[in-house]
Amino acid sequence: MLGVSLEEWCKSSPEDLTKAQIEELRILKFQTVEQIAAASDQQLQRIGMGGPGLRERAKAYLNRRNRSETQAELEDTKKQLAELQAQMAALTEARKPGRPKRVAEG
Repeated sequence: MLGVSLEEWCKSSPEDLTKAQIEELRILKFQTVEQIAAASDQQLQRIGMGGPGLRERAKAYLNRRNRSETQAELEDTKKQLAELQAQMAALTEARKPGRPKRVAEG
């Protein structure tokens, strides 16, 4: 099963989904938030009156989750870039420009 489980959705956004709704959705063969977000109107009719609203809440939850994951990846990339810049600065500082001085033999 790929995707975000209904339990995880309930834990992170209890205002969107209740445990009773999870049980009902399991009976209707929904396992993940992605399945609800992509559900057809016909599938939502089996859920009942709250089906379309539930689909919209599922889409909103996935959008929030994707934004936060993207933000975390961006912060990690910025950190790695700063480390690489520091390493490059240290390497360029250690290397002196030009030819080494000639030692006179004498």
